[in-house]
This record gives sequence, structure tokens and C-alpha cells, in this order.
Amino acid sequence: MYFIGCIPIFDTFIFGEPVRSIGTTFCLWTTKQKNWQIGEVENYEDNSEEMLNIFDGQPQIYIDWATDYFEESYKESGIPLDTVTKIYGGQTLTKEMVLSIVDELEDWEQLETDLNEIGYPYNFD
Repeated sequence: MYFIGCIPIFDTFIFGEPVRSIGTTFCLWTTKQKNWQIGEVENYEDNSEEMLNIFDGQPQIYIDWATDYFEESYKESGIPLDTVTKIYGGQTLTKEMVLSIVDELEDWEQLETDLNEIGYPYNFD
């Protein structure tokens, strides 16, 4: 992981909390100039495969994981494959897409804040 320590944009993350106090078992990163990169791996049994398999580009794998992980948080009809496929494709998130997953959302402002933080496009008008 020392590779990204020399890239100033990541200093806050690497030297801030919680990484500073508890560390991390693996690290992946990207910049606008380069493709995704991986840090130096010391232990390949770090559970990264288990944690990252939901991001393998297959929406159904995410749906299976989310259904098990969040149990009853979603509509009884389940998480729609069409909606997750659109999200995986980077399509603009709409109110209709959100409401296809949950019956109601308590805090739309918090969702907007989270989406702004990660740079994901949305339009809730």
C-alpha cells in the first residue's frame, strides 16, 4: 500500500482515520490519468475476493449479496435486475429507480449528499 502514499491526493486517506489507527488488508485505487491499480499484496488470504466480488460487473451477483445482507430492507418483490443493471452502467439515478428498490426513502437529502460525494449522477425532479 505504500505505493499510494507517495501520491499526494491520497495522503488524507492513508494518513487519516480509520486507516491510520487500524490499517487495511488491501487497497485499490484509480486516478483520472491511470487505470485501477492494486497495492503490494503481502497476504492473499485477506478476504478481498469475498468483499469485492459484488463489483465484478454482474448485477445479479450484487442483488444476491444485497438481498442476503440487508434481508428485509427492500420491496417484497425484490431488487429489480433492470434497475441494478442501469446503476452498474452508470446511468443517472432517478426517483423512480430508487422507489423500484424501496417502498419509501426516509432521507432524500442524505442520498443526494452521498451521491455528490461519490460523483454519481442523479436527477430526482
